[in-house]
Amino acid sequence: MMTNLKIQVVNSIFEVMETMFFLAAEEQQKSSSKDSALFEFSDLKACCIDFSGGFSGKIYLVAPLALLRLMTEYFLGEKGDNLTDEHIDGTFTEALNMIAGNALRKLDDQPYMGLGLPKLVDPSQVMNIEDYAFFNTVDGPMASFFELTSPDENHKK
Repeated sequence: MMTNLKIQVVNSIFEVMETMFFLAAEEQQKSSSKDSALFEFSDLKACCIDFSGGFSGKIYLVAPLALLRLMTEYFLGEKGDNLTDEHIDGTFTEALNMIAGNALRKLDDQPYMGLGLPKLVDPSQVMNIEDYAFFNTVDGPMASFFELTSPDENHKK
C-alpha cells in the first residue's frame, strides 16, 4: 500500500503544483532524506494531514519559505508585499489538502476516506520518516513524507 500511496501523492504533487500554483515539479532521487539540500534551508515550513479509511496514516509537505511565498502569490494573485504569514500558511496547508485529497481518492475504493484538517508542524518531525519523495521546482525544492499508522492487510511494516 505504501508504494501505491507514494505513487499517487507524487502524481498529485505534479498535478496540483502545475494546475493551482503554475509551478512544474520534478521528482529528485535521493538515497536518504538527510542527503537533501532542502534541509539546508533555515526557513523551512512543514505541514501534516491525517487520513483514515481502508488504511490510515499521515502525509507531510515540507518547503522553504521563499517557495511558499511564491506559491501564495500565484494562488492568490497578490504581490508578496501584500501577503501575511496567515496567507502563506493557509496556502501551504491548502496545497497539502488538495494533494492528499487528490491522491487518496485514487487509492481507496471504499465509499469513505476521512481526511483531517492540515496543520503546521515542526519540520524536524519528518527527519526519521522512511518513505518520502523530493521535488525540484525552478523556484526551490520541496518534499513529501508518508506514514501508515494503521496499514491494511496487504501492507507489512
